[in-house]
Amino acid sequence: MFHWFKRTHHEHVAPILRLIAGLVLIAILVVTSYFLISEIAFHSAITPLTSPRHFRGMLLPAAPPTVDAVASWMTFEYLNRVFKLPPDALRRELGITDVRYPRLSIRRWAVTAGLDQATALAEVKQAIRNAQAASTN
Repeated sequence: MFHWFKRTHHEHVAPILRLIAGLVLIAILVVTSYFLISEIAFHSAITPLTSPRHFRGMLLPAAPPTVDAVASWMTFEYLNRVFKLPPDALRRELGITDVRYPRLSIRRWAVTAGLDQATALAEVKQAIRNAQAASTN
């Protein structure tokens, strides 16, 4: 009649421990799956980096911006990509010797070259125009 009284303490605890262990394993599996799925989603969001419209994780404008839109935060690498210039076109045009080129911003180049920001921007814009004219010839 009271067969559960005849069980030892160990026999009562073992099923509970198995249940707890199973729940812990399921929780670990759920958490791991969540992080795996979020990593896959993150990487699939940046895989189009091989697309010509992507540059270092940023979506480039559909149409190239005008030369007047050039700003001092932009790097020469970005400008070369956006304006479809040869990698060393602006280096040659501006006489840049800094080893950080093309990952050098216009602002940093201006400081290194001893130019004020307005003059540096004007020179870069003219260099882009010259490089574009040279590439169309």
